[in-house]
Amino acid sequence: FLCNIMLRKSQVELIHAFMASAQAGTSVCQQMLMGEGKTTVIAPLLVLLLADTNRLVCSCMPSALLDMSRAVLAERFSSP
Repeated sequence: FLCNIMLRKSQVELIHAFMASAQAGTSVCQQMLMGEGKTTVIAPLLVLLLADTNRLVCSCMPSALLDMSRAVLAERFSSP
């Protein structure tokens, strides 16, 4: 559980693939269906895992998702 979220097997596999690609310095693109957790699970978790003192992570999304994405990131990363 992370932030009251239980990750699905496919989400864990996707996170591992993105992390391996980042560590190898290669690019990767993945297509996911609506409702599979791109905005609420995958993107925030990748930002958390990839950002460090040497790497700035920029999360890009369509303008229609900007407010929702901002709220999700603030909710995930804000202390209670």
